[in-house]
Amino acid sequence: MNNSKKKQLLQICEGRVETSPSKLGKYARSKYHKEGIDPAGAVMPQSTEEIIKLVNWARETKTPLVPVSSEGEHYSGGSNPSVPEAVMVDLSQMKTIHSINRQFRIVVMDPGVTYEQLIPALEKEGMYLTSTLAPKAGKSVIASLLESEPRIDPSASFNYHEPLRATRTVWGDGKEMGTGMGGSGPIKKMQEAQKWQNMPGGPGLIDYYRMLTRAEGTMGIVCWASAHTMLIQKYHELWFAPSNDLDKVIDFVYRITRVRYGAEIFILSGTQFANLMGKDAADVAAIESKAPAWVALVGIASAEVLPEMKFAQQKEDISDIAIECDLELVPVLAGISGKAALERITHPCEPGKYWKEARKGGFKDIVFVSTMDRVPNFTRLVRYIAAEEGMSSSDIGVYVQPQYQGVNASVTYTLTYDPKNTAEDAKAAKVFERASQALCDAGAYFNRPYGSWAKMQLNKDAQQLDLLRYLRGVFNPDNILNPGKLSDF
Repeated sequence: MNNSKKKQLLQICEGRVETSPSKLGKYARSKYHKEGIDPAGAVMPQSTEEIIKLVNWARETKTPLVPVSSEGEHYSGGSNPSVPEAVMVDLSQMKTIHSINRQFRIVVMDPGVTYEQLIPALEKEGMYLTSTLAPKAGKSVIASLLESEPRIDPSASFNYHEPLRATRTVWGDGKEMGTGMGGSGPIKKMQEAQKWQNMPGGPGLIDYYRMLTRAEGTMGIVCWASAHTMLIQKYHELWFAPSNDLDKVIDFVYRITRVRYGAEIFILSGTQFANLMGKDAADVAAIESKAPAWVALVGIASAEVLPEMKFAQQKEDISDIAIECDLELVPVLAGISGKAALERITHPCEPGKYWKEARKGGFKDIVFVSTMDRVPNFTRLVRYIAAEEGMSSSDIGVYVQPQYQGVNASVTYTLTYDPKNTAEDAKAAKVFERASQALCDAGAYFNRPYGSWAKMQLNKDAQQLDLLRYLRGVFNPDNILNPGKLSDF
């Protein structure tokens, strides 16, 4: 970055501009996706006003901006710069939780707020936010919401963007706008008027917040957002329904979600269960040796009104459904108690100890949306390709997360490997590309189109691709926000 640009940035964000190559390396590439170009600099804004000034400066100077908000390692590649001379807009220092309202069950927060920060703040008010599966340390809550990462409570999912509500956004044209009830004015004035940002739709008849989700920062930069929370349950337990027959487990989960049971419910392969619960490679191997091929994890919870009766009735009904599916609910699996598993799945990992790295140190995720009944065929396909490339099926973890009250499911295949072993690294990369293409051809829907998935998925519908490019041109007319991503191919 030349001195003139650096001076201009320092005028916008005094003392919060980084141009040292040694400190910019962390932005250039995600941990297991090596594609990326070193940025020219990084800037750490601390307010909406500074973000507006940054976007307008970028438009005038034709400088690419790449927004990023999570701390620590990055894994998907969505925030890797794709063009030279980009400037990272690091939002991780914007850490204010603006408000928590128990009556309306709404929390309003900045993009730098992490799960580690939010969870205890909500617990003080007797609330919690539906979680993703054991998120990595330093994960931005808003980034997780915008990426539509699957939540482990499908019964609380009434659309694909739950629990995201309103946002305050600076679009790529430099204009600030609130989406949903974020458009009613400054936060304090809205709250004084008892407007608590609990509606996501609008303004008008357009749900603008949908333009921001899964867009990899190519439409706008979110300055704050609100999310719908839940009340902490008086009784809350996690149970296991293990089996070596995936079809039985899927049938069980379909029946549970159909009647809206299950505070948490999802399916793991035995390998993925061991990955999730193991502390290190030896622990993973020990758990896997005792685990079944598949397991459904089911949370049973009850709130304040007749909690004992409600809890007992749910447990009885879910047990009966399990028996009908030739399964049995058990409180302990492979030496892991339901209490320990519940703590693990609802809290972020320790720094430097992301659970997907426990087995071999490295992983690549293939993530898409489909329906649960198609998972057995998809799994056979992935394992067949892996076998052809010499990868063991024990190195492939499977996670099936029902969404939208069970209408569909997010499916994740986690390919684990030793990143220090060149042969294993190359093998995993080969399986990743081959399996991604084969799954796409077989009907998998890549709703979070990172990297090569964008071309695979978006090329299936030329009209929709043209519309996406047109809308991107409306909201980001100079293509300064994360160019090279999403529809740029």
